[in-house]
Amino acid sequence: MLRELVFMQAGHPCPHLPTSYYGPWSVVLDNSSYLTEPQHWNTTGFNPIFASSAEIVFSVPDGTYSYTVLPQATFDTSGNVTVQGSDQVVTVGYNGIPVLSCPAYTATTTT
Repeated sequence: MLRELVFMQAGHPCPHLPTSYYGPWSVVLDNSSYLTEPQHWNTTGFNPIFASSAEIVFSVPDGTYSYTVLPQATFDTSGNVTVQGSDQVVTVGYNGIPVLSCPAYTATTTT
C-alpha cells in the first residue's frame, strides 16, 4: 500500500504581506526521485503566490527514505524519514533567511 510523504514549507512571515513561501523548490528523495513545485516558473524568491506550491507529495511504500530539500542556500533541510503504516509530513524550515528577502514594500501615507 502506498502512503503520502508530504514535504510542507513552514511559511516565511513578511511584515506587510500574507505568509510567503519560497519557489520554486525541490525535494530529492533517496537520491533518485525529484519533484519541483511550481513547475515551469521563471521567478524565484519568497512570495505569497507560492502558497499553492508549498507542498511536495510523494506516494511511497512503507520504508525509510533519505531526502534533501533544494535550493540548499534557502532550505537547510535534509535527513531521513520513516513511513510506517500512515502518511508522514516533514515540515521544511528556512536557512536563516532574513525578513529583508521579502518582496519590496513602500509604505504610503495620506494627509
